[in-house]
Amino acid sequence: MIEFQTEPDPIFLAILTEALEWLLIELNPYAESYTPTPQEVVDLDEQYQKWQHELLVRFFTRDEARVQLAQLLRALRDQSLYRITDYHWLILYVALNVFTDLHNDDDLGRHGRVGPYTIDEIDFDYILDVFFFDTDFLFGPELLVEHPTKLEVVPGVTPQARKIAAGIKPDPDDLELTAIESNRSEMKKLPRQPGTYPTSGYVGPYPMRERNNEVTTP
Repeated sequence: MIEFQTEPDPIFLAILTEALEWLLIELNPYAESYTPTPQEVVDLDEQYQKWQHELLVRFFTRDEARVQLAQLLRALRDQSLYRITDYHWLILYVALNVFTDLHNDDDLGRHGRVGPYTIDEIDFDYILDVFFFDTDFLFGPELLVEHPTKLEVVPGVTPQARKIAAGIKPDPDDLELTAIESNRSEMKKLPRQPGTYPTSGYVGPYPMRERNNEVTTP
């Protein structure tokens, strides 16, 4: 499991899993058993370079992005708890942002299906507010204005977020997942009890609404 600000509910986990899997396929739509020809690889790389979400393109090649997506999916499904870096949070942001837009516009052709659920609309801002610790990875060069030559001294911001602000591609150390001793009980809790989430079927919008139509918020 990935460490989030708030302990994830099963619907969010289904959304995130689908988003990461969708992006992984988007970056290589061929079947696993098929090896693309050199020209097909060139075409895929060119399409990726023209992709609308330049945040990912700026810091990862297509193959690098696929490696990190696979790593994040493994961590998400693992029983151990992992802390990820701001480069990983950037990937999660891109995957969720694009996926939720496509889902909400019904451009995926799935008629609202996300894993075992059918969801009317996904509130991307809710996901950011509840499950992300921050979005420092979205800062641009303005983050470094006061410290133009000493990235390490900007207070309260991770080294990876500072490198992202400076437009620096990640080193291997920036992409390591850290297994942590903390247990899930230390994450914030959602008001809705875990057992009250359905395991499948139609859930309406996400986040789910109570019967009085008030949005459930932390």
